[in-house]
Formats: sequence, structure tokens, C-alpha cells
Amino acid sequence: MKLATLSIGGQPCAAVGLSNGTWLDIAKAGASFDSLQSIIDAGDEAVSALRAVVSQAEAGDHAEAVLADPTLMAPIPQ
Repeated sequence: MKLATLSIGGQPCAAVGLSNGTWLDIAKAGASFDSLQSIIDAGDEAVSALRAVVSQAEAGDHAEAVLADPTLMAPIPQ
């Protein structure tokens, strides 16, 4: 699972990579994590939730949360 912090409209966004090379906004897709730090803090619970969201997105759900042309940021912004 690829995770990244991306810049969308100048704001940081926690995202997960999909198999087609696009990125999914984790919070917009319904997971309760808004940063990579919150994912790290949640541990196994976060991994399970992200796997479910990725599976749903790969099946065609959460199209509104797929990010177009994001900019990569530091994983955990200061």
C-alpha cells in the first residue's frame, strides 16, 4: 500500500495509491484519517480501514475522491 501526503489547493491531504496509478483522498473516501500521522497513530485499525477503502475504490466507488494532478509533499508536514 502506497501512502503519501499530497497538496490539493495548497492544503495537505492524506492519500493512498490505487493500482491504476491515481491517488485517492483518504478522508474524502470516508476513512476517518486526515493525515499520515493519524494513520500511524491508529496502527492496525487504520490498515484495515484503508484496505477496505482501496478495495471499494478499485471496484469503482469513491470516484469523487480520486485526485487529479496532485503535488507530492513531505510525508508528515511540519
